[in-house]
Amino acid sequence: MNMRLFGILIVFLLLFFQVSCKKSTTEVAGTEEHGEHGAHEEDDEHKEHGKHAHDEHREGEHAEERNVQISPHEMEEFDVEVAEALPGKLYITLNLPGEVVYDPDRFVHIVPRVPGIVREVLKKAGDKVLKGNVMAVIDSKEFASATSSYLASIETVSLAEATFDREKRLWDKNISSEREYLDAQTNLAGARIQLHESEHQLMSLGFSKEYVKGLKHGTEDICRFEITSPFSGTVINKHITLGEKVNDEIPVFTVADISTVWVYLTVYQKDLESVRVGQLVTIQEQQGQHSAKSRIDYVTPFVEESTRTSTARIILNNSEGDWRPGAFVTGEVIIDEFEVEIAVPRTALLVVQEKNVIFVKTDDGFEPRPVKIGRKDEENIEILSGLNRGEQYISRGGFTLKSELGRRSLEGGGHAH
Repeated sequence: MNMRLFGILIVFLLLFFQVSCKKSTTEVAGTEEHGEHGAHEEDDEHKEHGKHAHDEHREGEHAEERNVQISPHEMEEFDVEVAEALPGKLYITLNLPGEVVYDPDRFVHIVPRVPGIVREVLKKAGDKVLKGNVMAVIDSKEFASATSSYLASIETVSLAEATFDREKRLWDKNISSEREYLDAQTNLAGARIQLHESEHQLMSLGFSKEYVKGLKHGTEDICRFEITSPFSGTVINKHITLGEKVNDEIPVFTVADISTVWVYLTVYQKDLESVRVGQLVTIQEQQGQHSAKSRIDYVTPFVEESTRTSTARIILNNSEGDWRPGAFVTGEVIIDEFEVEIAVPRTALLVVQEKNVIFVKTDDGFEPRPVKIGRKDEENIEILSGLNRGEQYISRGGFTLKSELGRRSLEGGGHAH
């Protein structure tokens, strides 16, 4: 009996001990689980707080870097220009090859009007000459003969006039016969005709009527013939030397007035419908040193058989001497144009972080604002979005501000925002 009770007591105690141990284990596990869960929550909260703090830090840095300040002195020093976003025009252009040539109406090969021996050479290649300037002097027997004939005709007319006056007085008094009077009248008319012929002969040699009228007996050196410039210009070539014999067939000087030059542009057959008289054209020297704007003055109405091309003529003012005949040029012809809402010069567009940006003026400086571009020509670009009409922006010299952004990026540890 006692042994049975003792055994039941032992079993009860073992069961109680197992229950107690299980409860303790469950509480410990719950405590550990709760602690681990709390730790995760605290860690997540800490991370979230850190993330917000980092984002706020990044936004602060981004806001700081998005605006670049530049002083008026720096803008002047680095050639930075500001413009207002406005509508503009874009142009469709056509590039044509061409060549500068002399104005044919102001280019002359001077040939002596009479043969002779060169006595003096007063001008050389490169000299400037005015209209009427003496360029060379020759001794010419033909000129001396023409001059002598003219002077002799003057004397003949003078004698014929005196004879006619005497015969007229005698005839009026019935002293002389009518026949003698008519003969004197006929001789006077013949002498005057001969004088006019001699005068015109001298004028055909290039002398003015005033010069010819000024000739008189006793004129020294009637063999002297002067070669003069027909207009003001520059001596391009000289083919005359002292003492040589020249004639009226070979040019001795070439004179050109290069204050105005022509440009001949080659128009290919496929472009003939696009090129018209009056179109604006920019002439650019192939070396890029000079450019000028003008308009097409003439387009040949035919196509050359050998080249299958036509020619467009442009007249350029060359008072500064920038354009040299014979030089090759390119003509940029505006063949169409269209309006756009906002147009900016190509110099305004920059690439930052692989994006097209324009520096736009804000209260804190200039902001590199991404823009969407559209059509473009040689000088301007259409802005579709990112820049509003009326806003101020950097139209030139924006690379200076871009460099400032790059410097900030390097100082910030290499992270560009």
